[in-house]
Amino acid sequence: FSEDKEIKEQRKEARELLGVDERESSFEVINEKYKELAKDSHPDMPTGDVDRFKALNRAHKILKRELQ
Repeated sequence: FSEDKEIKEQRKEARELLGVDERESSFEVINEKYKELAKDSHPDMPTGDVDRFKALNRAHKILKRELQ
């Protein structure tokens, strides 16, 4: 059984966006980094960026599915 190359690439990109090692498998570490970045990018914050916030949410969701 081999995973689709697209899924592997999405997971790699998600980890890059969140700024964690590409081999990171601890959801706790990934979740903490996500929360930190999402807080800064939240649209209600002065430094908010809707597109980045959506990308962070998408990355978090991809990795959550993989690790839980």
